[in-house]
Amino acid sequence: MNFSIAFITTEEILGGGETNLLLVGAEFKEKGINTLIIAPNLLYKLGIERGLNMYKLDSYNKYWLSGLDLIPNDKYVQKLTKILDKYDFVHAYNSNALTLAKFTKAKLIYTCHGPWEISNSRKAKKIVKYTDRIITVSKIVQKSLFKLKIKAEIIPLGYEPKLSAKNFNLKVSRSFINGNKLNILCLARFQPIKGQLILIFSLIFLLLKRNDLRKKISIVFAGKAYENKDYIYFILTKFMSKILKILGAKVEFLGYVKNISNLFQDTDIVVIPSRYESFSMVCLESLYFGKPIIFPTNTACGEILNKKIYGESFINGSIKSLCNAIEKTFKNNLFGSPGQLRNRSLKYNISNQVKKMIYLYNNIN
Repeated sequence: MNFSIAFITTEEILGGGETNLLLVGAEFKEKGINTLIIAPNLLYKLGIERGLNMYKLDSYNKYWLSGLDLIPNDKYVQKLTKILDKYDFVHAYNSNALTLAKFTKAKLIYTCHGPWEISNSRKAKKIVKYTDRIITVSKIVQKSLFKLKIKAEIIPLGYEPKLSAKNFNLKVSRSFINGNKLNILCLARFQPIKGQLILIFSLIFLLLKRNDLRKKISIVFAGKAYENKDYIYFILTKFMSKILKILGAKVEFLGYVKNISNLFQDTDIVVIPSRYESFSMVCLESLYFGKPIIFPTNTACGEILNKKIYGESFINGSIKSLCNAIEKTFKNNLFGSPGQLRNRSLKYNISNQVKKMIYLYNNIN
């Protein structure tokens, strides 16, 4: 395990993959491995706060001609290459980062977090050419890469509960079993692919269909919009939620929440209304806090929630299907105990992920 590694990402938002990268960096540091994380401003600041070895990426520089044709004599690229060459391995945490790392002498690894990172076969061929090993985070992403003739290994992302979770009261808080009320949590940044509007419409149809459920449903949206186009989506979601309020539901928008354990304390069930999930940190967080989940079937959520005791499934993007799934929860007494749900989440801990990564690094020729 005597090696050094530099991670690099160009992502400027804080999603599951970016949060995971900081956890990986912290785990490597704890193991005494020489580790550097190269990242733009937001991730850079968070890494510094956590005492990690960070290098700030100039996110305003663009180096694209077409696909992955990066200008090799660009001064900034040369500067980064000199830094990367000091390490045994360079691990790109998104495809755009490969354009900055492709000239390094180090072994180059790439983790694909979703099919949107590789948009065409030309880009796929170049990624295969310049990388020594490709990793992906779930079977559903692996299948999308196979279509582009990319062979990738699966190493699921790891999760580490917040320290505040140690004081979390792990108990059943499922008042909906008795038909009294249903406290729903939707935890996701605001983007159309995350499906908050699908959830709003599903609840509207449910309350129009079932008058007896009015004033029994409470929903909390936690998360923010990071880009202007997503802020428009957020405004639209908030506007449509007024109909829910008219129908008797309680709706709250909390924005970004740092201490997520507080969110789960009064939650009965977590709804993930996404059209697509290549992985799902929210799944792991919800399981850790002992909460069942309503999740989209044709996503990586189904790989994590592979038994009925973990939750109720619905068809991606289907308002009717999600409406029916929420209605079913009022009748479902078969969800697992909070302890069973938490045990499932522990399979995906950060230590397991790092062990698999180290094994991979040590076996790259």
